[in-house]
Amino acid sequence: MQAVAYPSGNGARLTAVGTKKGLVHLAVFGLLMVGTGWFGHQLVGTPVRIRGTSPRTVPTVAVTEVRDVEFNPSREYVGRVQPMQEVDILPRIEGYVMKVCFAEGAAVKEGEVLFEIDDEQYAAALELKRANVHSAEAKCLVAEAEMDRATRYLDRLVATDMRGVPATERDAAEAAFASAKAALNSARANVAEAKAAVAIAEFDMKHTKVRAPITGRVGKAFRHAGDLVSPSKGAMAHIVQQDPIRVAVPVADRDYGTWRPGGVNSGKERRLRLVLPDGTFYAHTGTVDFCDNRMEASTSTVALHVRFGNPNGLLLPNQFVKLVVDDAAPAKSPAIPISALVKSEEGWMVWVVGDDGKASRRAIVPGREWKGWVAVDGGVVPGERVVSQGTHKVLEGSSVRVVGEGAAK
Repeated sequence: MQAVAYPSGNGARLTAVGTKKGLVHLAVFGLLMVGTGWFGHQLVGTPVRIRGTSPRTVPTVAVTEVRDVEFNPSREYVGRVQPMQEVDILPRIEGYVMKVCFAEGAAVKEGEVLFEIDDEQYAAALELKRANVHSAEAKCLVAEAEMDRATRYLDRLVATDMRGVPATERDAAEAAFASAKAALNSARANVAEAKAAVAIAEFDMKHTKVRAPITGRVGKAFRHAGDLVSPSKGAMAHIVQQDPIRVAVPVADRDYGTWRPGGVNSGKERRLRLVLPDGTFYAHTGTVDFCDNRMEASTSTVALHVRFGNPNGLLLPNQFVKLVVDDAAPAKSPAIPISALVKSEEGWMVWVVGDDGKASRRAIVPGREWKGWVAVDGGVVPGERVVSQGTHKVLEGSSVRVVGEGAAK
């Protein structure tokens, strides 16, 4: 810049100030130009991506093959084990226990001797009753002889000319016949009575041995040797039948129609299994015995009784178990994962990936769900691949990149 001379004094000072301001403005302007040039270089040197001009990224999805699945949803009920039969062992007679013939907790068979009661007095009574029978039979023989004699005498009088027989003699013969007949009838009744007394004595004698009325497992002995027992003194032991055994489960009133005889599904073959308290399945399956004939008013349930074999005695009365009910022969149907279902404006659909790697939509009608799968009616067939993850990324006819299960086909 060329210097200009100005007069000294105030004018000189103003000229100096103006010169400084100009230098500052020049410096600022230079900096602005440098910055603008750098920014412009950056804009020009960096390519600008316009939306929609780049190629579309192929979406990554997971696919699953359509399968034939046995849909067998189950129902579960909490039940209680009950014996088919249980009985208190009561004596039929009074007497002293001579011997206990079983081990407590053992399995016993029907007819097996459990207790022996002192039979001395009952044996003597039986012999006395039998002697009375012999006595009555002897008296009956005498009465029969008298009856025979009276009959023959009356027959002779009747056979002769009645005009030669006094009326008194005839009356005496008839009276003797009637008396003999009555005596014979009485003698025969005494014989029958004596035989009945023998039968009672034999009954008492037979029941000096207390036998098991059913096959099962006997519990604790309530009476021991030396105890006086009688029908009024309570039970001597208790027997529970364990094989087979029942499980009673409460069925809600809404389900009663499927269990009652003649119900909608009463003829359907079911599989009835038990889950034991340790979480394992019981080895034997059950069969329905019957439903109770009344419903509990407080719970609106009816008891269903299911019979199970129990050869090892694993099930015990009053034990709580879980009854699992499903179909014995479930039908198969095409099924897809629940995650493959897509809800559209037209209804339910799935994305099917073809061999060319392109996706196409298929309309389906979903049915029952079970263990993460849903049955479908039409639209797909077993072996086809449907998108089970990433359905939101797929467009009609677009290519997809398959990973995971079903990637190679």
